[in-house]
Amino acid sequence: MKREHLVKVKYAAGGIFIFTALGLIMEGSIIAGALALVLGLFLLPPIFKKIAEKLPILESNKFLRYGVYVILFFSMAGFMPKKQKPKNTKTEKNVVEEKPQPQQEKIPEPTISYKIIYEEFIRVDGAPSYFVLLDKVDTSNKKFMLEIKGVINKITTEKGKKINIEFLDDKNLLDLMHKSHYGANTLGRALTAKEREKLARHNIASFSGELANMPYTNTLSFFPSAFTDTPEIGKYVKSEEFNPNKITYTIQNEKTTKKEEITQNTEKKDKEKELAYKREKFLKDCFTNGTHTKLRIYIRTIKADGVKYEHIDTSTDMKEDYAIVTTHFSLTNKLGVRNDYKLKAKVSYDNCEVIEILK
Repeated sequence: MKREHLVKVKYAAGGIFIFTALGLIMEGSIIAGALALVLGLFLLPPIFKKIAEKLPILESNKFLRYGVYVILFFSMAGFMPKKQKPKNTKTEKNVVEEKPQPQQEKIPEPTISYKIIYEEFIRVDGAPSYFVLLDKVDTSNKKFMLEIKGVINKITTEKGKKINIEFLDDKNLLDLMHKSHYGANTLGRALTAKEREKLARHNIASFSGELANMPYTNTLSFFPSAFTDTPEIGKYVKSEEFNPNKITYTIQNEKTTKKEEITQNTEKKDKEKELAYKREKFLKDCFTNGTHTKLRIYIRTIKADGVKYEHIDTSTDMKEDYAIVTTHFSLTNKLGVRNDYKLKAKVSYDNCEVIEILK
């Protein structure tokens, strides 16, 4: 190699090692960076010439000079940071993790006392609604939220997941809410502003399970009667998806990682949606002012002439293929004597007709 070409090579190699040194120092590898810098400077002809003036043996002894290059290079390599080995990943196809990890938070056993006070059937799909009384809830921290979830787990284990639950920690307000339009609708008036204000503080939570046509199939709302700016409890106001006693697992296959939930099969879900629609249509088409139209006609046909009929209230128990409608009414005769009666009947979802008078 001609001398001028060798000089160019030394300049290029020296520049490479100097830039490498700067990179190593920036990464925190000070010693490796310093050795690379020394090697780079040593290779630059002007710098080497200055060093050779002090140490002429480097100029005259080629083996010693190249030995210094080699020692500096391998010393630098020894102090360079080790690359971390990538974590072992499974490349085989159709591999399923043997121990899937649960994704849902662990809900502890509830320590708060609770009691189901009322049961009503007021949902459009005929599912039961429960009004549950809690011990006074401590809202100084978020612990009560896990307590509520624990209670929901226990109630749904016993009663099933297709339910509504209202949680209150004041018996008088629970009675009030049950009588209002939120429950049996026997209060006979709208709630006052003062009553709504009290409910905002003591209606701790509301749970709707397996309710179709909602943002979440299972919805848990904390302080549903309050707002985010309500003093003390506004910070807890929220709605979230909560699936009682359900664990989600992650499964790895050859193409994707997906969540598979333990749920009812598709055929059953479709049937439930169809039934929910039929029940909703039944409530819309078969009732007028809270009374079952065909049952009211039946009562009026059997009462004596001159007797005044007055509707009091009606409740509905939704079954799979029919509804049980119980109507509470009064009859007042010509002498002004009033008697209250209850009539229970099996009625059709399809045409509102009375199938059978039960009592």
